[in-house]
Amino acid sequence: MKKNMGKFRLLIRLATIAGPSVLRVVRHYGPQLRTMVNENPQLLEQIKGKIKPLAIARSKETKTQEYKESLEVLRQQVTYLFASANDSVMAAKTRNWRNEIDSLEKSLPLYATMSASVRRKELKILQQRIDTLSAAIVDVTISNVIEDAQIVEKATDNSNKTGY
Repeated sequence: MKKNMGKFRLLIRLATIAGPSVLRVVRHYGPQLRTMVNENPQLLEQIKGKIKPLAIARSKETKTQEYKESLEVLRQQVTYLFASANDSVMAAKTRNWRNEIDSLEKSLPLYATMSASVRRKELKILQQRIDTLSAAIVDVTISNVIEDAQIVEKATDNSNKTGY
């Protein structure tokens, strides 16, 4: 159990690097994740795998390159969510996220043309938009991972009861 707590702390550190909104989402799911990780340690690795690319992208040197890489990671996660969408509402939500990611990515070259003071202000706004988008996508991603783990757990329990 202590080993899993250390890994959970690593998840919190990754979420901190990935951004304040992502950290809030991880903290929101924290109690549920701790319980599930004790039963299924691979679950933590799955979630870390979803958050780590965001943390890496966010640690890059230049802001616009950082944002471009963050948006690419988000695009990959949205593609995964679209492919695993259970209903039309989730499919529509992922399409909207993909459109927003495209729009943000297309705006990146414009920041190079702004004066330094305007660029700083606008990049701060862009960062907030990316953080908000990240939080929404990571929230649904973690929720899906937990849901999948619960389905696998129920299937395993059922197969143990039936002897198969």
